[in-house]
Parts: sequence; structure tokens; C-alpha cells
Amino acid sequence: MPTGAMREAHTLKGLAGNIGASDVASVAAKLEKMLTANDAEGTKLGLRELDRHMQALVQYLFLPVGSEAQADQRSGTPLDQPRSPAR
Repeated sequence: MPTGAMREAHTLKGLAGNIGASDVASVAAKLEKMLTANDAEGTKLGLRELDRHMQALVQYLFLPVGSEAQADQRSGTPLDQPRSPAR
């Protein structure tokens, strides 16, 4: 039976995939598997990794539209497709 944490990881995986945040979706999928396997150490590591990716995504989402090119390219763009300015 899924726990609340498993459901949250599963939901985050889907939501991240829907907005094109494939890195977050991938990490959430790994975390969901760790939780399902009751792997405490893997879960701790997965949560740390998820935190890093979520912080990068939030920073990216706060960039003004059109400034994505100024984002730190060493870490890559958190979203699969760049945002386009509203018309």
C-alpha cells in the first residue's frame, strides 16, 4: 500500500513531466522507487538530489521572460523547452 510520501513523489513525477522539467521528474521517479523499496539511505540521497533540482527549477522559473539565455549553462536548463514570451 502506497504511503503519503510515495504518492507525493509519484504526483511530483507527473507534474514535473507535464511542465517539461524532466530532471525533476526523473529524480522523483527514482525517489518513488526508493520509497517503494523501503530504502532509507537511498531515500535520503534521493531527497537531497531532488532538493538540488527543485532549487534550480525554482530559480529558472523566477527568471524574467526572455532572459533564459543568461541562465547558468553549466547546470543546463531545468526545462526541456525554453519559455516563449507572451504575445
